[in-house]
Amino acid sequence: MKDVLIFWISFFVLLGLATIGFVHVLYALSDRHEKSILTVVTVFLGLTVCASAILLPSLDVALAGLGNISSLGLPNEGINMGRVQWWVSFAYVLTYALMAFVLCVAVPFSYVFFEEWDDESSTRTQAATAFKYTAILVTTVAILFGIGILVPNAKRVKGPKDGADWDYFGRLLSVARPVRALLFVLGLMILLGTIALIYYGGTGLATLPVNLLKPSAEQLEASGNPEDAQVNLDLNRQQQRAIEVRAEQESSADTSLRTRMSRADRMQLDSLQRRERALVRTLNLQREGSSLRKVFSNKVGRPLQVFVGMVGLILSGGFVTILLLALMRALIASNACGPRCGVLRQLPASLFFNPWETLLQSTPSYVAFIFSSLLALYLLMTLLNGVASLGIRFVWVSLFPVQASGTVPQALLLMVVIAMAGVIGLQWPLLNFVQPGYATFGGQTFCNATTAAQCEQDSSLVLPCVQAISAPVNNLTMLQHDFSKVACHRSIVSQVVGALLANYPWFGILLFWAQYGLVAIFLVALVTAFVKRPSLAEPTDEEAVDEETALLR
Repeated sequence: MKDVLIFWISFFVLLGLATIGFVHVLYALSDRHEKSILTVVTVFLGLTVCASAILLPSLDVALAGLGNISSLGLPNEGINMGRVQWWVSFAYVLTYALMAFVLCVAVPFSYVFFEEWDDESSTRTQAATAFKYTAILVTTVAILFGIGILVPNAKRVKGPKDGADWDYFGRLLSVARPVRALLFVLGLMILLGTIALIYYGGTGLATLPVNLLKPSAEQLEASGNPEDAQVNLDLNRQQQRAIEVRAEQESSADTSLRTRMSRADRMQLDSLQRRERALVRTLNLQREGSSLRKVFSNKVGRPLQVFVGMVGLILSGGFVTILLLALMRALIASNACGPRCGVLRQLPASLFFNPWETLLQSTPSYVAFIFSSLLALYLLMTLLNGVASLGIRFVWVSLFPVQASGTVPQALLLMVVIAMAGVIGLQWPLLNFVQPGYATFGGQTFCNATTAAQCEQDSSLVLPCVQAISAPVNNLTMLQHDFSKVACHRSIVSQVVGALLANYPWFGILLFWAQYGLVAIFLVALVTAFVKRPSLAEPTDEEAVDEETALLR
């Protein structure tokens, strides 16, 4: 059981590193003037649940592989797979129960609690109002779920003849299939999550590495000469003063200075003031950039940033390329379920070479676990970056911006909702297209012989479990051979996906074609990110700008 403990410790270490990153994200994004402790706790919990949900499939696959001796294709008798899979199932249930709690209780409660704040309201009043609306939402969800369980089976049960028949409800509950209803809810969540993944994930896959490769607007501005910026700033203020003096001379002193100006002078003055704010920021950046610390940061930090950007671009491009080729493979494979159910199975290996899956299946289970976990965390980072790039939007309508030191609590809460939806949607392309074989069996093998001694003597008889379900080998398949039945352990997540497609194959059709939208958004965002020139954003805190301007006068 030592290996089981090592994998669990590795999982929690990666989860801890992710939470440290989330603390930095919250600190960088939170508005300096509008903060809520309840919102911060809710957002932190939600992001931690997102990281747990994206890392659990890798842990699931790694632990499933411990029940198999890959060198011999035989079961590992030293591992109690029933107990191992029970704990993995418990982790899944706990993670998604926390996700449901955050989505249905914590986020709406925190949102309404903050919205109800004003100078006259008390904490008790805020909490009561937030509890009321949260209770309404939870009750609505519970009623809809109950309808989803009972209504489809109403025709199968004979109804009451006269008046109330409580036995009827008992019979209705006895034939209800809550597991099938849960699978339907899961399918809807994946479908909604795919929409968030296409819009925000596709954008983030392109913008995150490109933003690291291209110098930011601050870096471009800081590379200039402070003396030139100071000259331009002095000239700008002289022009402003000239307009003000002309207005004082041409009009009476009974009205304010701005109302004395002509429309053209007011427009010119506004333009000069905006330019002044930009020049002030540029001058500060250039003065900071001339310090030894900034020079060292540019010499060392910039090459490191470019290197990380190159790695990210390779990961993003590789992910989308493998996804696109896998989609095309499913379309052209005549002997595959393909677009009918959205699962890549029973396909010849020669039709498409997946380098990522080959790497995972050929490396030791510990290394494969780290690689797949890092890819999952990177995809989560791209999803959050997509939210930061686009802001909180409903279709094309911008609701809240997401920016450094200027993100209001409402935007942070909605960002968590989008991240959770995107994580659920992200599971589908990872499990079914990018690494389908690895997500099912990992690197497990089975002995394609009548006795174990034959596999010990001839390693060519040891075959991957993925190959056993894709094509018969010597007329022996995993379903027919005793060794494969006991040696190959499917991951829990692959069993859930298989059950979903078996009950609702049309989910597979919709999700299959939706992946093309992810590829299209990525390509558009990639071209736009490379072409778009970085611009120095206008500061949102006017008080800080006025103070900064006054210090330089």
